[in-house]
Amino acid sequence: MEKNGKEGRQKKKRATLDVLVIGAGPLGLATCARLLETAPDSFSERDMALRSWYLSKSAKKEDKQKLSLKVVDPSGCWMHRWETLFTNLGIYYLRSPLSFHVDPFDTSSLLAFANKKNRQNELLSTMELFRESTHIYKSHKERNKKKKKELQHRKVFNLAQHQFFDRPSAALFSDFCKEVVNNYSLQDSVVKGAVIRLEPQIKTDSEGSKTVSDFRVHLASGEILTAKRVIMTIGLQTRNFPQWVKDIQTEYPKDRILHSLEPININWFDEVKPKRVLIVGGGLTSAHISLLAQQKGCPEVTLIARKKLTVKWFDFDLEWIGKYRKVHLAQFFNEKDPRERLQILKRVRGGGSITPELMDKLKHEVQKGTIHLKEDVLVQSATWLPDSSQWQVIISDGSELNPDYILLATGMLRDINKEPLMKEMLQHFPIETVEGLPVLTEDLKWCEGVDLYLAGAYSGLMLGPDAFNLAGAKRGSERISEAIFRDDEESQSENKERFIPNYHGADSNIYHYFGELDANA
Repeated sequence: MEKNGKEGRQKKKRATLDVLVIGAGPLGLATCARLLETAPDSFSERDMALRSWYLSKSAKKEDKQKLSLKVVDPSGCWMHRWETLFTNLGIYYLRSPLSFHVDPFDTSSLLAFANKKNRQNELLSTMELFRESTHIYKSHKERNKKKKKELQHRKVFNLAQHQFFDRPSAALFSDFCKEVVNNYSLQDSVVKGAVIRLEPQIKTDSEGSKTVSDFRVHLASGEILTAKRVIMTIGLQTRNFPQWVKDIQTEYPKDRILHSLEPININWFDEVKPKRVLIVGGGLTSAHISLLAQQKGCPEVTLIARKKLTVKWFDFDLEWIGKYRKVHLAQFFNEKDPRERLQILKRVRGGGSITPELMDKLKHEVQKGTIHLKEDVLVQSATWLPDSSQWQVIISDGSELNPDYILLATGMLRDINKEPLMKEMLQHFPIETVEGLPVLTEDLKWCEGVDLYLAGAYSGLMLGPDAFNLAGAKRGSERISEAIFRDDEESQSENKERFIPNYHGADSNIYHYFGELDANA
């Protein structure tokens, strides 16, 4: 009896999953929820009409085939790394607006959640942004009515919809994600483990063409998970260190230069009690670390940035988040050259930027003298001075700084060729890359015949500038889920229990599709 039980457990471990998602953050949650949602808000009225009609014809409409789905994450639970990073840096509000979230069912569900829980006070109002936009629009219109059409495009927001662009608190968003987990019964979906190897099981046909039958996903614990499809939702993994760090000649204690993804948090400042801190970076993270250092009583805090600090409400230009967003996305998709798409990404996202409310706090501390700010400067060299246990940092403006700790808010390296997990994929299935970004299929698949999907930052050339945040998470999850369901329908044509519309032509006739479905019923 014991032997049979052991064999049963081994057999269960060897079972091949339909889908394995790597990463249990917001992107992974959005993807899983979309895979399980049968009526997403991305469906048009016609989509819903066809779906409802088809389900009414289905003899087994309540006995739907479900995907075998698991998520692997080092923490073993949902949202752990995301919550840790926000807590460590004291980030109170998200940068994405209220309408960008992980629930595929309804765009307004996060707002509804805030209202249901009486937590409207945790929404940071963007009404000031809308008033500024409207004021600029009206004043210019009065000056020059001939430019009416051009100026209308500057008014990128509809004032009546301002609340959907408010920014939720991190606590509110975290609790909302917990509700999404419960709604889709994903509580037990996460497997604890760190993925150390992604091994494609390759098969070759008579003509020499290679495809992947499934993937063996190796965990640090020694466990191996097998899946037909793998969805990577873990984002960028390699820390970006400036060249001057790599050029340091002297030996130095490794804890005297820390990247923002290392344990820089409230506890770190309490335990280490640094006297002089140099923060390098010009984005949101650098501002949060600077303010955190000041709040924890660090006597000397210096922030240096290679350019003037830029203020933005969101991650990218307002035109890409307002009512003309779809117009800009259409222009992006119409550009077929991935190099030109990359230029659009660079232009729209720009470099690092800081939200208005955070910039106000930073400026206040700079005026008080508790934070020293140097803009438009670069670090030329850094030398560790062991006798005084401090750095000698030479700045491009000719000044010298002597911090005892250097904290880097220099982001992550965006290069798929340097991601350890992608080593075997690049070896067996090399694909085109443009400055480190992969050229995927439109479904965000690695290539045809290989069911490895990349969501998040590495899908930027396919999704556009918002691939890096929650807006891209939603659109990416839609593309991936529709591709998976479409493949299932093609391989199981006699068992059409899922309805995935693929008829988005403007000139298509809804009754034509009813007729086709009737013929196949």
